[in-house]
Amino acid sequence: MDGSSTYQRSGLTLAALLLLTILCACQAQTITEIEFTTEEEQGEGHFIGNTADRSGLSVEFGDNFQLLLFSAITQGNDFVQYLSINPSSGVIVTKKNIDREAVCPKSDECSKKITIGVHRRSPGSASTELLRLLQVTIKILDINDEAPTFQNPVVQLTVSENVQPFKELYTSLAVDRDAKGPNSVVNYKLVPPTDDFSVTIRTMADGFAEMVITVRKMLNREVQASYQLQVVATDNGEPMQTGSVLIQVMVTDVNDNAPEFGRDNYTASVLENSDNGYPVVIVSATDSDDGENARLTYRLSSQAPAKVKDAFTVDGDTGEVFSRRKLDYETDHSYTFYVTATDHGSPPASASALVTVNVMDVNDNRPDIQVGYGSVLEEQAAGAMVMKVQATDPDDGENARVTYSLAGGDGQSQSGTLFTIDAASGVILTGGARLDREAKEVYTLRVVATDNGPVGLRMSATATATIRILDENDNSPRFSQQGFSTSITENRPARSPAGQVSASDGDVDQNARFEFSILAAPSGEGGGRDDGSFFTINSQTGLILSKQPFDREEKDQYKFSIKVADPAVQNYFDIANVTVTIDDDNDHAPRVLKP
Repeated sequence: MDGSSTYQRSGLTLAALLLLTILCACQAQTITEIEFTTEEEQGEGHFIGNTADRSGLSVEFGDNFQLLLFSAITQGNDFVQYLSINPSSGVIVTKKNIDREAVCPKSDECSKKITIGVHRRSPGSASTELLRLLQVTIKILDINDEAPTFQNPVVQLTVSENVQPFKELYTSLAVDRDAKGPNSVVNYKLVPPTDDFSVTIRTMADGFAEMVITVRKMLNREVQASYQLQVVATDNGEPMQTGSVLIQVMVTDVNDNAPEFGRDNYTASVLENSDNGYPVVIVSATDSDDGENARLTYRLSSQAPAKVKDAFTVDGDTGEVFSRRKLDYETDHSYTFYVTATDHGSPPASASALVTVNVMDVNDNRPDIQVGYGSVLEEQAAGAMVMKVQATDPDDGENARVTYSLAGGDGQSQSGTLFTIDAASGVILTGGARLDREAKEVYTLRVVATDNGPVGLRMSATATATIRILDENDNSPRFSQQGFSTSITENRPARSPAGQVSASDGDVDQNARFEFSILAAPSGEGGGRDDGSFFTINSQTGLILSKQPFDREEKDQYKFSIKVADPAVQNYFDIANVTVTIDDDNDHAPRVLKP
């Protein structure tokens, strides 16, 4: 074996190799090869081995062992990153978790080499000398941590209805990434079993294996056009791991051989608004027939919905799928359809492949902001909810996430902030400054909704929110004047109008309701009957009515007090004085005083 090749495989550079060669040649150093074994997936800090014990250095140097220093040669060796070597003891532990499938992909055996230099310190000096190189081989053993996995969860196979029993249909096997051995040996079975089909594994001439679905009976498409077969793959590891695939067997009419696609499913992604001059995806099928029976024409499935036919076209000769127009993510996030390959036999035979085109979003839409009318009671403290502004953006992700702000209107006053808006939710709140409906009833705010697309490409929309301040019962009713003078003609019957009083309340609706009443004079005042007792007042209209006819010659004026009050708040009232004058009626004949 060539020595330089051995060093290069262990990760040494040419310069390091030459240096070590000189040192070894001058000092008769040796390379000691040792080997450790560990299982994968043991996590950080897992003990792998003691190089000092395995190499005999701990015994060889005895009491002078503390003079030795162990260090790994890291240059050119990526595996060293997984390990930690104690410089004093030479113990190797894992520095991070080791995944055998990641460290040794597609390898049945997994061995990694590192080189450790052993130096000796000189007592009383900082200098060291290289004593020995340890060539350490670490074998990483597989555990059954990978389940058999199929490339696609659903596989569609087609078979002609006139095939004879034992026709074989091929599809991909499951892949088990564990190492060669029981952990990666996969067995297949149909669940539930059926008399119509069986599943086996076939190794081809090129060494690759495929799963074979065998038709065990004559098929009749007109009786049953498709079969749903569940294939379960199980490995032989401990614990056992399983995976499954749904096989859809589609029975087709004769032509003896139908076209077959290289894959059952094709997936492509395209940015919305992309130029439509390039193919989105290319599908490909072959037909084992010959001549016209093997010449294929591709087209969209006849069952494709109208939106697919409007968006895509297929080159009949090449299988290239083009978009007819620029695609719009906001209209359709994705399209799923079948492309059919049809041979030119008589009658022609066809096969289909499922195509999924995912449309990726770009920030090409402004938020659509919906602002209506809000309301809030006057005199509310800061933080009271007024209304919620709702904005939507048909884009996706951050392009559709909206941030709200206020950019003008009546949101401020001399006394402070009247309204604020929550940037994330769009909820408009009171800001703490006093809201007085009697001073201002309606406010307008300019609301801005901005998406969170890339900086420089963000888009905004504005709208006006109208907020009505609702009435709080915070005003007392007031008479239109503090004194009312009215009159009534004597001898009018009871319940004749004797006057009208009026009042108002600065509030509105139910809060503006008030009631009129006549106040009784204090007990004993006037030494007789209270003037107000001769009248009644309509509590709602303020119309004063007489309780009886009056005689001016007996009494020509009545004075009393009236009250207007808010029925909901006890101390909201006003008082006014009323003077009712009795007008004369010609109710006495002349008398001759002297004959």
